[in-house]
Amino acid sequence: MDENLLEIALIHFEKGDYKKAYSYFSQLATNDYPNAYYYLGLCHRRGLGIEEDQREAYKYFIKAASIGHIESQYIVGCILNHEIGSYGGTVPTKEELKIYQEEESKGTSTPYYHASGIGIKPNGKEAFKWLLKAAKMGHRDAQFDLAIMYEIGEVVKEDIKNWLKWLKVLANKNHPRAIAILGSHAKYTEKNTEKALELYKRAYELGDERAPFGLGKIYEKEQDYKEAFKWYNIGANETRDFEAPRKLSEFYTYGKGVANDYDLAVKWYKESIRRYHETHRFGYLSICNMYDLYSKKLTKEINEKDMISLMITAADYGESKYELILMSYYKNGIDIGEKYKEKFNLLFKARNGDKDAQISFGYQYLYNKMSNNYLEDADEWYRDDSNNNHRDAQFLYSQIFCFALKQDRYRMHLTNVALNGHKEAQYILARHYQYGDYFKLSKSKSIKWYHEAATTNIDAQIDLGYFYGNGILVNRDYQQAYKYYSEAMKRFHELDIYKKRQINLIKLRYITGNDIAETQALNGDVNAQLYLGCLYQFGFEIQQNKNKSIYWYEMAAKQGNSDAIQQIKLLLERKETSHENKIS
Repeated sequence: MDENLLEIALIHFEKGDYKKAYSYFSQLATNDYPNAYYYLGLCHRRGLGIEEDQREAYKYFIKAASIGHIESQYIVGCILNHEIGSYGGTVPTKEELKIYQEEESKGTSTPYYHASGIGIKPNGKEAFKWLLKAAKMGHRDAQFDLAIMYEIGEVVKEDIKNWLKWLKVLANKNHPRAIAILGSHAKYTEKNTEKALELYKRAYELGDERAPFGLGKIYEKEQDYKEAFKWYNIGANETRDFEAPRKLSEFYTYGKGVANDYDLAVKWYKESIRRYHETHRFGYLSICNMYDLYSKKLTKEINEKDMISLMITAADYGESKYELILMSYYKNGIDIGEKYKEKFNLLFKARNGDKDAQISFGYQYLYNKMSNNYLEDADEWYRDDSNNNHRDAQFLYSQIFCFALKQDRYRMHLTNVALNGHKEAQYILARHYQYGDYFKLSKSKSIKWYHEAATTNIDAQIDLGYFYGNGILVNRDYQQAYKYYSEAMKRFHELDIYKKRQINLIKLRYITGNDIAETQALNGDVNAQLYLGCLYQFGFEIQQNKNKSIYWYEMAAKQGNSDAIQQIKLLLERKETSHENKIS
């Protein structure tokens, strides 16, 4: 009976009739049917036939995993194994999400979780446990992820023996990437070129995209340039490797294994830069080599406008050499675009002694975006003023030179400017006390400075909202959590696009919500109801959802809460909660 129902459910799922499929999977789930749990997880995960809900997806995946469903064990491992940043989980960019969705559409495993891990807070040890279960049952992706874990040594102790063990298991199954990695190990660790060539060629025959590049590097080192060129050419044209075009360009530039041809070199440098961008890498070397050809006037395949555009890209990535070249262009009256024109105008005002320009330049271009080009300027602008307790100069000096200053001087500068009321300094000081870097770990001092900063600092307000909602550094207090989250969002529209995106990434955290608050809210706690309404209204800790926000606010409104009544009115006046609050 169950098998027949599953077959019917799968037919509807494959046809795209997800509502019916969901209904059948739900019936099967009542009998603890692992495949039903798995597909219910997929439906919630992707919003198929039911509203997307990552928390519900995780609950179904963990149920399936617990009763032996191998793919679910792998997915649970991936969910738990995402990278942890300063504020918690990471959220994929639109470009990353597109890549993951394309991979999913091809029927591969659920790679989206590698990037975000949404649905539950990360737990490396638990992730390892589930991946190991799936790996022992023969799941290839789980076996590969385990190998990487043993190589990196963050979740489990670095263990080359186990790393090699799992790679060899995969190699015996003709896993192309594992074979290519073993080829790299043979070349660089075992110093066995013959074995490396054999493994790389086998990996290439099985479809590994990077193997031709590995072969090219070996032959280039052996100075067999014709053979090296052959493999780089395969990597560039056949397997679409991101590094191979740059090597082809270099061979055309210097006439290695092929006739010298600067125009073809430029063609492949351009392709190299394009592929680096597609894979979220920066093609600095290709831009550098193109500039050499351009400056020596060896090719007409790149014009001044295109070269300036490439130099702007390099400068944006922090390559100071190209920012200086752009500055010289600007001084000579060449159009370099508005962004760097404005930057250099402000710089020249600052160098001419304009104190407001010096402070403005510091906040816009030096604080958190340091370039070695301006270290001498910063030292000249801020040193004396910082010693004389000029608040902004003292803050900028402490941050720009924090790694160069002795710790006691850094602590002195930062504490002084925080005591003088500088909100960003207070926020940084709070985090230092929380994590015990530069300052001795102190819960009480940390929370004190968070409160000081939160009078106007949006980062501090959001952190305090999270702390009060989850009992971190302070006792749980949903009224305070609601207060600080609401205060933060009152100023959200005033922020620039960069800061809005940063705040949105922080807001989402793990998209796990708050089960404890939900239980209390259902038991009539008006502050918990108000807090949950706020989470769904603005997308804090959970996916933004107008209907769920109204649901919780209505509970609070029934108890006479005026804030809830006001928020419901605001929500109903809009077709949806402000699109500004969504990830752009």
